[in-house]
Amino acid sequence: DLFPLIISSLYKVSKPRLLLSVLLTLFLIFPIESKAATNTSKVTSIGAIVDVNSRIGKEEKTAMEIAVSNFNNKSRNHKLSLHFQHPGGDPLQAAYAAEKLIKENEVKMIIGMDTWGEVALVADIGSKAQVPVLSFAEPAITPQLAPLRWPFLIRMASDGSEQMKCIAALVDSYSWRRVIVIYEDDAHGGEYGNLALLSEKLLEVGSEIEYRLVLPQFFLLSNPREVVQEELIKLQRETQSRVFIVLRSTLPMLTHLFREANEMGLVGRDAAWIVSNTITSFLDSLDSTIISSMEGTIGIKTYYTATGDSYKSFEAQFRKIFRSQYQEEDDFQPGISALRAYDSISIASQAMDRMKSDSVSPKELLQRLLISNFTGLSGKIHFNSGKLSHDPVLRIVNVIGKKYKELDFWLPNFGFSKTLAAFQKGSPMAADFSKAFLRLSESGKLKELEQWWFDPSPECSSSKPDSNIGSLGLRNLKGPLITTFGASTILLLIFLFRLVMKDRHGNEVGVVRHFNRSRHNTAIVVTRSKTFPGPALSSHA
Repeated sequence: DLFPLIISSLYKVSKPRLLLSVLLTLFLIFPIESKAATNTSKVTSIGAIVDVNSRIGKEEKTAMEIAVSNFNNKSRNHKLSLHFQHPGGDPLQAAYAAEKLIKENEVKMIIGMDTWGEVALVADIGSKAQVPVLSFAEPAITPQLAPLRWPFLIRMASDGSEQMKCIAALVDSYSWRRVIVIYEDDAHGGEYGNLALLSEKLLEVGSEIEYRLVLPQFFLLSNPREVVQEELIKLQRETQSRVFIVLRSTLPMLTHLFREANEMGLVGRDAAWIVSNTITSFLDSLDSTIISSMEGTIGIKTYYTATGDSYKSFEAQFRKIFRSQYQEEDDFQPGISALRAYDSISIASQAMDRMKSDSVSPKELLQRLLISNFTGLSGKIHFNSGKLSHDPVLRIVNVIGKKYKELDFWLPNFGFSKTLAAFQKGSPMAADFSKAFLRLSESGKLKELEQWWFDPSPECSSSKPDSNIGSLGLRNLKGPLITTFGASTILLLIFLFRLVMKDRHGNEVGVVRHFNRSRHNTAIVVTRSKTFPGPALSSHA
């Protein structure tokens, strides 16, 4: 038999040679097993739909790649793999890209989309395939049945209601009664919701939209300069208001709009321009010639804290990679889009870490994503009904020369911040107090404090008046009145005595000098910039 033959041959082999053979066998087997063990790390595929032809898309792509790289370097048992699609902002192409990511790349979730037209179609596909969709866009007015129609949609952006309130408050603060709204068409009615919301908020403050200028999509125009010029001439002829609100525009269209408006005298002391958050996000990436054409423009941008070790580390990585990949860009600083994209990967990676097993159902993954609760680079990350649970803090900025200056904060449920008015000009406490106030607002603590101080306690709410309690009369106050009168008389006599003993003329001069010094040292917070033409416009609007 074969077995006795093997045994007899082993006896014939010398012990040293046998030991060497065993060691060689083990040496060959264990590296293979070790290598196999290192390759058993679970890899989760994530799809990303971004428009790399836009500045925002470039920032999002770079930030996602940094986030995935950071996670993969730290995680030993779990890795993420990114698969990008670039539909160019076309909703139909975005839907096709989503199908391709699900079928060919077998992605477990899809991140991206900066327009609601893209989000709506991709969310339809994601819900049918049971693939969670994490979007960067939000409709101006959220449909009531959105959670039922798109159960797998998670929105990382807030709706436009708070921004429209802010714009209406700006209009009201200058007593403008008529405004002109300008936006670039997106072929899917994406701005109709914002337009309706803005109109509603303006009516609440006694103002109205006099004229709507809808510009065609930029890529459809063979001569965009001529089209913009004709529209502005028509606007100039048919309207009286010179208060312009730009809700949405691509960067090329925005460049033509302000260039032509400047040449026609529609930008300057006799006009006012307000631009929304989507446009203000371009300011960091615009060259000096374009920014100078926007002189005096008021912008609204989402506030984020550009401090802390996490932000500084990300900023250094972002600037290095973005500079090497997109040398044609003028600015390499990350904006809110980059921070939000980085946080989206953090949401995904934390959800993966919370999984108990490798085989996870889509619904379980969705629930893990929805219970995210942490502070990311873009702010607080916590979801309620499929969207961020808090409204953003907004920052008001003013374009001055070739740069822009940050003016004031808009706090949800509070309006414009007045915190800096409590301190002297240049006081270091002003910035610290303002930041602390913002942290309280963002975390929800401010709302809790408000309810604790001003809402009636259960004891007060349930208490009833006691009919046995008597009322106070003059007899009850006789003692306190006599004491107060006596003390006041003594103080008055002391004051008159000191007044007679002092040099009257010298005292008056001293008081005047002290008052003048106090006036110069007092801080006055004015939200209107020197270059922003406020009062001069009341006759036009």
